[in-house]
Amino acid sequence: MRRIIIIISALVFAGFGVCWYCLASGGGQAAAEPPRTAKAERGCIEVTVEATGPVESNLDVDIKSKASGEIVSLPYDVGQKVARHVPGANDEKTLLVALDPTDEQRRVERAGAACDVAKAQLDQAMQAMAIAKENLRTGALSSQAAVARAEAKLEMDKLTVRRHEELRKTGGATQNELDLARTEQKLSQAGLDDALASREALKGLELAIAQRQADVELAQANLKGLQVELADARQRLADTKVYCPIDGVVTRRCVETGQIISSGIQNIAGGTTLLTVSDLSRIFVVAAVDESDIGRLIDTGQPASGGSAMPSGQQASVTVDAYPGRQFPGKVVQITPRGVSEANVVTFAVKIEVTGPEKALLLPKMTANVKISACSRKDVLTVPLSAVQYRQGKGHVTVWQDGKAATKQIITGMSDGVVVEVLDGLREGQMVLTGSSQSRWINQSRTGQPATDRDGGK
Repeated sequence: MRRIIIIISALVFAGFGVCWYCLASGGGQAAAEPPRTAKAERGCIEVTVEATGPVESNLDVDIKSKASGEIVSLPYDVGQKVARHVPGANDEKTLLVALDPTDEQRRVERAGAACDVAKAQLDQAMQAMAIAKENLRTGALSSQAAVARAEAKLEMDKLTVRRHEELRKTGGATQNELDLARTEQKLSQAGLDDALASREALKGLELAIAQRQADVELAQANLKGLQVELADARQRLADTKVYCPIDGVVTRRCVETGQIISSGIQNIAGGTTLLTVSDLSRIFVVAAVDESDIGRLIDTGQPASGGSAMPSGQQASVTVDAYPGRQFPGKVVQITPRGVSEANVVTFAVKIEVTGPEKALLLPKMTANVKISACSRKDVLTVPLSAVQYRQGKGHVTVWQDGKAATKQIITGMSDGVVVEVLDGLREGQMVLTGSSQSRWINQSRTGQPATDRDGGK
């Protein structure tokens, strides 16, 4: 047993020795390995922004009723297409929901009866005013004639008195005849005064006409108010039928036939939602883009379009879990200028319209993954991003030529995270070192001796 233990111990020590030797000589072997290089070559660079968001329809309309009551007809169900007008009919609207019209029909009848009463009262007032005007006219004519007769008689009596006064001087008339003539003149004057008084009494008829006119105006106002109530009653009766406001698809149905609903304009809570009709002629994805990426979409050099305060028009690719491997093309149509902060994370809503012919496969509220092309350049000189080192804000690469490494400063452009654009400092076809061993090969080129990981790997 002791011998077995001694043998095992010797084997273990021998293994440790072999490992130590391999580790001691490993740096030279690594250094002897060929460097990892890449060629500076022309290609395309595309900077993309990825985000997720729900699929949305072009327009969602929650259908509510202005009237309250019991549902008696509900012809459409979820998934059915509806049109604003019945196909083949002349401007006939599509009925979505019908309520029991009995109560509203009674209100219309009561309002109509009240209007009939008001019309009769208005006719009476107008007839009374017409009678008063006629009385004033005939009274004025009669009074005018009476005044004229009294004036004529008074003038005649005055002439008679003067004639009798002259005859009395010559003895052609007696004193009694003169007194009778003077008395008759006084009576004529009294008759004239009475006729003038009667003419003044006509002013009372004028006031009566004014009163009748006020009665007519009051009756007209009353009739107008009742006509408005009748129009409101008829409108409420018409509101018992709810018509489709847009062309679309019924995407939600919240009620059933026989259910009693509340009005959407008289109820404080906003009334009962009956259906939701969605316009699926255009499909959008509203993606939440992180604030760290939104600058790539805004800073594109494109002018604002479509009345939006933010640039748009970038191409996008949309994918959903329902169709693995399938991409739906789209374009950015809107970037909201105000972010939303949730849990200290600020995002901006970016609206992407799906433009492909298969957009009908996308259904509202699906979760979509969006890849937006923020910027792209073609036929530019590129090197791997791992080949570029930045010192004091300036890019450097290690050029490998004829077994030697040399560091060169370059001017870089855009990068997609894999390759970087080289604007100046390199030629197409030059080889550059990549990875973390660049400094090791630089040291080897300077000393002419292979560098170990301990010397050159840090």
